Amino acid sequence: MIDDESLNNIERLHKLKADGVITEADFEAAKQKLLLGQRTVKSTSSALNGDLADNDWFGWATLPLKKYADFTGRASRKEFWLFFLLLLLAFIAGAIISTPMGEEALGGIIALIMLSTLVPSLALTVRRFHDQDKSGWS
Repeated sequence: MIDDESLNNIERLHKLKADGVITEADFEAAKQKLLLGQRTVKSTSSALNGDLADNDWFGWATLPLKKYADFTGRASRKEFWLFFLLLLLAFIAGAIISTPMGEEALGGIIALIMLSTLVPSLALTVRRFHDQDKSGWS
């Protein structure tokens, strides 16, 4: 017989699957663990944010770099805005570092930052649109 806690965990798993946070295979594996009595399911909030604490600003800002080319699922406002704040700080730091080197160095450093964060920025933007129930492509 299944207890209330397991039933609640299965409901959370259904919500995570419906939100696109976990795949069908992950859902089935976690459901089997629950039905066999192993309670290792993450809570909804910890699965959505990758086990980050609310006050872990740097972790939230670098999360899109860890999800480098993940165009599925959803991104929270906190993840979105802290990543772009990190990019702004990187641009400012690049400008300060390149000031004594001249304008060519500034252009090179800015181009390097833009190219290295292009795919994570696109993936984050698409996931943010998904969070607003919009398509990321049209």
